[in-house]
Amino acid sequence: MAVFEYHVVYSQAYAVPVLYFSVTELDGTPISGDEAVWRHLPNHDENTLAQMREQTAVSQADHPALQRPFYFVHPCRTAEMLAATAVDGAATPPAELNVVLSWLSLTGREVGLNNVPLPAELQPLAETIQSRQA
Repeated sequence: MAVFEYHVVYSQAYAVPVLYFSVTELDGTPISGDEAVWRHLPNHDENTLAQMREQTAVSQADHPALQRPFYFVHPCRTAEMLAATAVDGAATPPAELNVVLSWLSLTGREVGLNNVPLPAELQPLAETIQSRQA
């Protein structure tokens, strides 16, 4: 069993949020190595893991505030994902939609953060993303 720690940090360079995470054993010993980290993600079989590794740009770097190694979902596609939360061809998401929560709901699923509630408006988008991964 592993313990996942998640942080959301704003990227000045990309002007979007970035999801950082670390994985440790129960005693706090860091789990290192990409393969070891991916294998600790809950509810994923080998085929799903292979697809996720190909489609999710996960890198490792020092956490910007904690200055210790963390994995992070690269922000290169975050603006695209945030734009996808707009409905009916609008240029921006509707005002009532919590964009950061929506982004976290979609991005977090890729790295084992499965308990973030997904707004009902984004369920079709999540299903589209999942079908692309299948």
